[in-house]
Amino acid sequence: SLNILLTLSTLVKCVWRKDLGEGFRAVDVLVGFDQAEQTMSILIEEIHKILIANKIQELKYYALAFLKILCSVSDNVSQNTMVEYLMLHSLWYSLCKVLVNPSLRSSLGTHSLSLLALLLNY
Repeated sequence: SLNILLTLSTLVKCVWRKDLGEGFRAVDVLVGFDQAEQTMSILIEEIHKILIANKIQELKYYALAFLKILCSVSDNVSQNTMVEYLMLHSLWYSLCKVLVNPSLRSSLGTHSLSLLALLLNY
């Protein structure tokens, strides 16, 4: 799972770094525009499982880092197509679960809060 998250993070950064306009083309390249909602739903559900059930803190760190990459690939959060897919599925419970746990809060709290701030700015 760790290698998958690192690969996805790098792939999203590289595809978005190219001049692809509004982001619709990037979504098409990454997951296929006609399957984007279903694919992102599966991806977010898996990340939710990592944040809630997984015991490995490093994996949770990279899951949050991947979500932050998805939210920050565009300079303007309001025009980020990937955030639209994230907003379709609630990450609130997962992020709150990280913030409620004292040991996770000390190491992952800033990442959770910055992700919440990015999502709230959308």
